[in-house]
Amino acid sequence: MYMKLREWINKEKLYKDVLNSNPNSIRYIQEFDIIDIYMLSGNKNGIEILRKNKDKIDWYLLSYNPNGIELLHLCTFKMPIFYILYSLYFLTLFFLI
Repeated sequence: MYMKLREWINKEKLYKDVLNSNPNSIRYIQEFDIIDIYMLSGNKNGIEILRKNKDKIDWYLLSYNPNGIELLHLCTFKMPIFYILYSLYFLTLFFLI
């Protein structure tokens, strides 16, 4: 579902990092080209954008992203083993709860 930005909101005053971490703002940040890959690495709905920008991914934030496990498996050569183990541990706890 695409949510429209209210007319009374000043677009210049929106925080780019907060928008990129919000799962509901993916279409908005793509439409206005305000993508911040660092913050998007933790966004569960930003995986498609991250696939196109693998060289800019923040691996630490991606390790917290439940939808980022596929990217973690594909790009293990760029990431310390701690992040891989931590993400697998986190996902195991996430699915058990």
